[in-house]
Amino acid sequence: MQVRAAPLAPESLLQGLRRPGDFLDGFAVRLPEALAEAPLGRLAQAALASPPGWARGLTALRDAAVRPFGLHGTQALAARLPAFDPDRPRPGAGVGFFPILAVVPGDAAPGRETELLLGADDRHLDFRLSVIRPADAPQELRLATLVHRNNALGRLYLAAILPFHVMIVRDALARVPARYATPA
Repeated sequence: MQVRAAPLAPESLLQGLRRPGDFLDGFAVRLPEALAEAPLGRLAQAALASPPGWARGLTALRDAAVRPFGLHGTQALAARLPAFDPDRPRPGAGVGFFPILAVVPGDAAPGRETELLLGADDRHLDFRLSVIRPADAPQELRLATLVHRNNALGRLYLAAILPFHVMIVRDALARVPARYATPA
């Protein structure tokens, strides 16, 4: 699937969180017709819950590298999160090791959410990830990342992981149709 850089959706919760100097990027993929009405929770699960082996390897390397600095590891983050129900996403649950901070409901039917905001704060940076179907492009799935660097370690950390972040996000979006599981 063709993944492209994309602007932040005007209605995204990230719009209200942006501060001068923050890092922001966004990517989008046009969903195939078969996923046009797919619930956002299931799309988020397909994108984020089961990274490929090479991405898990990079994450394990990251966890080992940051452990001496007292930063949170992804396995520790995931272990603290309640189970994720892709048909009824709720704040506090986790998609992979990403905790859900907010859910923007769509119409009254469950599964019609328009945005999931995930993220975590640490000493070095505050991280937010928007999983959204923009109002102006409902056939797209977008992932936007916002990072507020809290100190020099945060700036160094982001610079070190940025090329891998882009690879992982692009891969996550490209693999959504293959990893999407329909409701039982």
